[in-house]
Amino acid sequence: MEFFIPHVETPEAAERIYQEIKRRAQGAFPGPLSERRIFRIEFIHRSVRYEIEVGKKANFHEVNDEVKAIFESESTAYLICTPSRGIDPHFPMPIIVGFSDAMRVEDFEN
Repeated sequence: MEFFIPHVETPEAAERIYQEIKRRAQGAFPGPLSERRIFRIEFIHRSVRYEIEVGKKANFHEVNDEVKAIFESESTAYLICTPSRGIDPHFPMPIIVGFSDAMRVEDFEN
């Protein structure tokens, strides 16, 4: 899948929005984020398997809005950003998935 941000029409606008979401995620999570661009992640949380993909609804606990971006920290976790988690300044903490919980991670194409 080629890199995109949902509902953004130009690559330039997508890049600008992506960098803004990344900046917010970095402010809420200790440590740097990698340059990896993640499209989809599968993981286990409390014995339940989840598959979360950019552009689709998260459907994870109380979060049921569209995934805008998924980041990888350089140390311990993946960060899943939705309008209500990681983007909204009132709820700046993304959904956090530990490396050990991830079963499969799929990147966007270069």
